[in-house]
Amino acid sequence: KFENLILEDLLVMMTKQTILLCLILMICLMLCAAQPTPPATSSEGRLLKFIFQDYNPNARPVVRPTDSVSLKYDIALKQILEIDEKLQVVTFNFWVRQYWTDPLLRWNPSDWNGTAYVAVSPDTIWKPDITLYNNAEREFQGFDAFGKTRVTIYSDGSCVWLLPIILRSQCKMNLLYFPFDEQYCPLVFGSWAYDGGALNLTNRSPEGDLSSFSESGEFNIGPMKAVKHTTLYGCCPNPYYTIEYTVHMIRRAKFYLFNLVIPGVLIALLTIFSFFLPPLCGERTGLIITNFLSLSVYILMVSDNVPPSSNIPLLVEFYTILISEIGIALILNCMIIPLAARNTPMPYIIKKIFLQKLAYVTLCRRPDDVRIDKIQNENNEDKLFNNGYLNSTFNENIIFANNKHVVTSNGKIMTGDHKQNGNHGYHNLMNNAAPMLRERRVIKVASADEPLYEMSDKLSAIHDIMKDDVSEKKNSSDWEQLTLVLDRFFFAIFFVTIFVSVGAILGKAPKITM
Repeated sequence: KFENLILEDLLVMMTKQTILLCLILMICLMLCAAQPTPPATSSEGRLLKFIFQDYNPNARPVVRPTDSVSLKYDIALKQILEIDEKLQVVTFNFWVRQYWTDPLLRWNPSDWNGTAYVAVSPDTIWKPDITLYNNAEREFQGFDAFGKTRVTIYSDGSCVWLLPIILRSQCKMNLLYFPFDEQYCPLVFGSWAYDGGALNLTNRSPEGDLSSFSESGEFNIGPMKAVKHTTLYGCCPNPYYTIEYTVHMIRRAKFYLFNLVIPGVLIALLTIFSFFLPPLCGERTGLIITNFLSLSVYILMVSDNVPPSSNIPLLVEFYTILISEIGIALILNCMIIPLAARNTPMPYIIKKIFLQKLAYVTLCRRPDDVRIDKIQNENNEDKLFNNGYLNSTFNENIIFANNKHVVTSNGKIMTGDHKQNGNHGYHNLMNNAAPMLRERRVIKVASADEPLYEMSDKLSAIHDIMKDDVSEKKNSSDWEQLTLVLDRFFFAIFFVTIFVSVGAILGKAPKITM
């Protein structure tokens, strides 16, 4: 029993010691966790604390007040975001690069564990107030208002500020040769507060950087020249330095060529092909009017996208010429249509000029028409029938009977001497009818009774009716032929005029870029 009591006392003592050790261990762990861990870049933090200890970001980084800060400026064009021809504003995406030296921010890297550079917020150091002079934003601000990218400071005091920025710039566009135009957009950068004595602004390279440019679907980009300017303003005694970058944009005309130019030419060609439709066809005038309205819509589309200016764009001039030609075609069409419905005799001078000479030039000479060829042009009053209808019924030779009456082609009756016997009366009658026999235009009727006169009157009436009908058909044929000749003539004239005008207008562009 005594041994058991001793063992129990030992166990109780060990348990108390174990609990005490656990409590001590937990307290140590809590104390260790409460202590702050030293920063991983403690040397960089100490460096920043050292260089910014007495630094004022509002003071120019110069040793003497008469010294100037040398700023080297460079930009890289990344993308053309938007072009508003009507407002004449272009939106660019630029990478701005600024290099200057701050003699107050220098250190020895070996004293700071080899730290050669640090990146700090732009609000902690002095930075140039470069801005875009021809800015199109509502608020005129410097670059620090567009982004907070850090400024890299090197141990020798050189500072590099690389800033991606989106700029809206005013760009006066010359749309005279639109859509085959080239635009030059100047971008003027400079300090707003510091004159040339306080800030010496220079371009880092003679041209802007285009190596990172994202290709635009509307424009190609030419070299972006950089030129330094010195400007003296009336408000200030010292000049100001500015750098002007000129963005050379060459419009890609293929889109406009296939969507605006070629459709306009095709619409104009459809108009001139309307001259092949019959003059009395109602769709002929409707086709021309439809094409006229189509070009009117196109010219309104172009006019809405260009600013009002005294210089008429090439594309607007192109559509104006085409719509004028279509308007003239509509007027000529309205003049030709009434001619096709005429049946009055055509004046000789018109027939001579248009149906003979102009028809030969336009290859519209009529084929030989049997019915028209049988109509004689001379002595129409002395002909009975010109189409030979009576020749199949009556013999053109004289038929003699006892009464020896003769009916001529004009309806008159000739009477011989019937009292003479034998051949004497026959010869008298033949002598009287000799001229008509030579022309084969006399019909001898067998009886001189009353039916003869009645038949003569009826034949004369039939002759007059058929003569008027043939004459009317001939006149209508002449006018129809005249409209055909005029259609061919105007088709050739408009076909040549359209291509010549299109070539002349598009040829005005100094450079056509496909």
